[in-house]
Amino acid sequence: MAAYFLTPIYTSSKIGQLISERIKGPLVAAFRSPLMKTLDRSVEMEPATGFAVIPYKQGVTEPIKRILNSHNVKVAQKPFQTLGHIFAKPKDPVTKEQRTDAIYSIPCNDCDNEYIGQTKRQFGTRLKEHQKAVFLGKKENSALSEHTCLTNHTIGWDNSKIITTNRRYHQRLRLEAWHINSAHAPLNRDDGGLLPDAYLHLVRKKGR
Repeated sequence: MAAYFLTPIYTSSKIGQLISERIKGPLVAAFRSPLMKTLDRSVEMEPATGFAVIPYKQGVTEPIKRILNSHNVKVAQKPFQTLGHIFAKPKDPVTKEQRTDAIYSIPCNDCDNEYIGQTKRQFGTRLKEHQKAVFLGKKENSALSEHTCLTNHTIGWDNSKIITTNRRYHQRLRLEAWHINSAHAPLNRDDGGLLPDAYLHLVRKKGR
């Protein structure tokens, strides 16, 4: 019997069997925990040397190691969580200009007026279109341009913001209309007429 353990071919199930034969008392419950499943997936063997690598869990790994050592299986321990799990590589944050499907606000620098709009494209692309219209003085096509031409005010491009986002076109239009009607001094020439009277009543009640 002793010779059998000198050059064994150990599988995770065999290790589990050896452990189960020796573990008594409260440790039985511990081995029925998720750690046992992790052990079953994580055991790495080198059959020629009787060597095992198991995840470390204080109070549980130590008796496992003693049991395996008694069967001439050398044990190495590895962290239950690696640094890669703890410090996962963060994703690059999405900038305001890169966001899509947005309802947005562009304020005036010199008064309380603001323009509310919506776009499916990246907000930065739509913002550049507004800036171009103001620069060229195209007031017939741009409420922002009309405002600057009539008042000589400047637009607060840097203070523009994303109010909310929604991927569905018709829902974006309704949200845009809601925020136009909710704004203190909107520059928009119309609200799209998409809000039922009941909703308009709620908006006006909220603004009081």
